Amino acid sequence: MAGAQLVDELSAVATQLAAILGADLVELLTVRAEQAADRLIGELEDGADVDTVALDILNALWPHGDPDLSWWRTPLGLAIAPSWAARQPGGWTHSQAAEVLGVTRDTVGTLVRRGTLGRAEDGSVAIADVIARLVRLSRQR
Repeated sequence: MAGAQLVDELSAVATQLAAILGADLVELLTVRAEQAADRLIGELEDGADVDTVALDILNALWPHGDPDLSWWRTPLGLAIAPSWAARQPGGWTHSQAAEVLGVTRDTVGTLVRRGTLGRAEDGSVAIADVIARLVRLSRQR
């Protein structure tokens, strides 16, 4: 599933570039994305340089920012999230953490009060804890 999503998202990037660089580019990049997807997902799952692959994919898909918070719940988001989260020093607001987890703000508040989700230095919800919970819950499903 993550591989198919990666192909779709890279093809969407290629489509955006086609208006400027030519329509033939979409077909070429889509073929390349299909060829590379299984290898890239394999590297994300158990490769030697998971962090580099994860960051390369994120930079290709979102060169000017981060994906929508709900994207982290997708198969590709879940594959990339642990590597990305380990490099994030800050935190998310309760609302942001709730969106990532697909729960309410009140649920996040309860998880923080219980100590299930930790706090970042600035008092926000620790990104690494939110991602760890998200990945753990997705594996249980």
